Amino acid sequence: MVSDRPYPTTAGFGIRPDEIARTADAWRAQSVVIRDVDVAALERVSCPSSRVASALRAAASAARNATAAFADRLEAMGMILHRLRIDSDIEDRAAATSFTDLSGR
Repeated sequence: MVSDRPYPTTAGFGIRPDEIARTADAWRAQSVVIRDVDVAALERVSCPSSRVASALRAAASAARNATAAFADRLEAMGMILHRLRIDSDIEDRAAATSFTDLSGR
């Protein structure tokens, strides 16, 4: 049985879609910032010890790989959280409708 009554706010169930959306957007935006971290200076370092220079060049490559992987994961988490917001809103509305339908009994 589907109710024609307006849906109550989903905040009553503890999920605030606007907060979830802001968090998802922030995670996705920060993934861009992290992806753009410039580690090229490590590759151009000059120092008297070739071992130190080699270590710094290796660190640049490792840092580039790590920031790319972290940015990818943060972007994916933001997309998942965005999907959660949509799914939660739909589920909360369905649950709220079920409870609202019981009020006349």
